[in-house]
Amino acid sequence: MAWVVFIIIAAFSVVLIRTRPAFRLPGFNRNTTTLLFLLKVAAGFALWYVYTVYYPDRTYADIWKFYDDSAIMHEAVHENPGDFFSMLTGIGIDNRIEETYLMRMNHWHQPFESNLFNDSHTIIRFNAMVRIFSLGNYHTHTLIMCLLSFMGLGALYRWAYKIVPHWKRLLLFTLFLLPSLVFWSSGVLKEGLMLFALGIFIEQFWKYLQDKKKVRIIYILLAAALLAITKLYMLAFLAPAIIMAIWLRIRPGFGIIKFVIVIIALFGTGKLIEHFRPQLSPARILAMKHNDFVRLAHGGTYMYNDTVVVYLEAERRSFLVCTNGDSCTLEKNTPFSYWRIEDNFADTLKSEGNTSRVNYKVLTDIPKAGSIIDNRFLKPDFTSILLAIPKSAMNVVLRPYPWEARSALIFPSLLENLFIVILLIAAFFFRRNITDPRVFWFCVTLAAINIAVIGLTTPVLGAIVRYRITALPFLIIALLQVADREKLIRKWPILARFL
Repeated sequence: MAWVVFIIIAAFSVVLIRTRPAFRLPGFNRNTTTLLFLLKVAAGFALWYVYTVYYPDRTYADIWKFYDDSAIMHEAVHENPGDFFSMLTGIGIDNRIEETYLMRMNHWHQPFESNLFNDSHTIIRFNAMVRIFSLGNYHTHTLIMCLLSFMGLGALYRWAYKIVPHWKRLLLFTLFLLPSLVFWSSGVLKEGLMLFALGIFIEQFWKYLQDKKKVRIIYILLAAALLAITKLYMLAFLAPAIIMAIWLRIRPGFGIIKFVIVIIALFGTGKLIEHFRPQLSPARILAMKHNDFVRLAHGGTYMYNDTVVVYLEAERRSFLVCTNGDSCTLEKNTPFSYWRIEDNFADTLKSEGNTSRVNYKVLTDIPKAGSIIDNRFLKPDFTSILLAIPKSAMNVVLRPYPWEARSALIFPSLLENLFIVILLIAAFFFRRNITDPRVFWFCVTLAAINIAVIGLTTPVLGAIVRYRITALPFLIIALLQVADREKLIRKWPILARFL
């Protein structure tokens, strides 16, 4: 029965894509649009296969861990619908609900939480809702997510097509065939929800600037609300980009100067926040996010008992002996770090090796990431942030380098990097007047801030490849506005078949 539901939803999705304007892609027919959607669903199946066969540990796979947690929330649908509604909305969650459901989840509460709120709740809630009719078929969740992200990417395509219709093939490739984008936006991950909200927000915002239809404000607010509970930082990235677009609409010209002013104002705002609300300082949040990621990338096992919290490095995982449940001990003479509970974790202490076996309960047990590119901890001040930006941005745009592609998931990014480098060269040597300065500087601002923050907060190459999918489309759209297609074709006529 679960597969019958999947087939019905799949057929309904294809009908929607072939008939509804919300899925129309100007410059291409309905068959192309349908094929792109089916390719996206296939990518969702490929993601499932990778994290089921090649990386079978569901505990650390994002496509599984939030899905598995949602099963606990879904229990309340039959046991107590009121509890399910409370967990779904966040309204009325009390200690009983916390102990009955939320404390049983592995990822409702994160081991390192420096965000303003835990955005993992959104994807758990999404899965809990879809479970109502998916009947436990994971692929139905993939299908729904593909439909949502496809709608968002379609909105971005229609918005950009009005500016660069002559680049429709590369635009289609960028949004629907770029390997990392099609792969990571097709699974049951937060990226799919974010791209859905981001596409709707941007398309409706630019349409509102043109026709001032009040109904578009509703779409904009709904999309902004979804962004806020999925990836709050995208709203922060959008704000300076929107300021650039409106400023250039009111007073055209001097885009580069206005861009510099907006970036300076952005840092000035950060300093003001740091002065009046130090706990909300952007520099502090960026540093904590980076440092939390470094800790997670190093992996290791955190354990505790009544007196101490113990940390065992991932390289010494073999010295950990677990007897039953989550009760573990260390082999004698195993070095470890620890913090005394009675001292309120004030000092990090080192032990060269325990002389007797002590029982601990495991708090977290995380494997070491295989592609760490930055082991340093970032200082929570704006000077450190500024000095780290150039290298961090280069990491996002140009890495992985050819010799770093040690994983099949990273290798396609080499092709993306080559594509970006070719576009940069084309935009420099075969440039033209910018098609629409408002859109160009909107894209530049959004891409620049996005790239800088991803580079600053993400020290793991595999994660960079995934997270940069929200930045690359805007970088490429900006480059397409500068590169002159006609000059390229006159130079190399064969390119007309591909461009």
